[in-house]
Amino acid sequence: MTAIAKVKDYYYGTGKRKSSVAKVFIKPGKGEFLINNKSIEEFFGGYKSAKIKVTQAFEIVGMQGQFDVKVTVRGGGTTAQSEATRHGLALALIDYDVQTTKDVPAEVTVSQEGEEGEGSSAPKTFKQKLRYAGYVTTDARKKERKKPGLTGARGRPQFTKR
Repeated sequence: MTAIAKVKDYYYGTGKRKSSVAKVFIKPGKGEFLINNKSIEEFFGGYKSAKIKVTQAFEIVGMQGQFDVKVTVRGGGTTAQSEATRHGLALALIDYDVQTTKDVPAEVTVSQEGEEGEGSSAPKTFKQKLRYAGYVTTDARKKERKKPGLTGARGRPQFTKR
């Protein structure tokens, strides 16, 4: 019997960057993209680079316009929010790939690997593709704290000779 188990309704990923946290939910659909209940154009306004960053994960795996995306993002600025959203989207796509391909029979995966050729270094799964692009790893850099006696994290007060 070749019945495929019912997959869940949505797939989830949490993305982080600086002080921004994005909760990303995706489900198969028409390509609707909502961030904090606003369209991507309305949320990011004139920040073209932010709009591009958010959709890069879909382009890597070739799934543009096949998912409805709902994002809740808090904290940070526009760039950090867009990168946190991209990170969460990558993790949600990996969740989708794992859930939908776990029921594939072993002989199907063997034949697909044979088509690629022996020794091929091309990534095959969503996780491999997204990790190769650098979207799976969290960028851990944060703002350094201000220290006592200094004007900032590392800035010293100006030296006066007399």
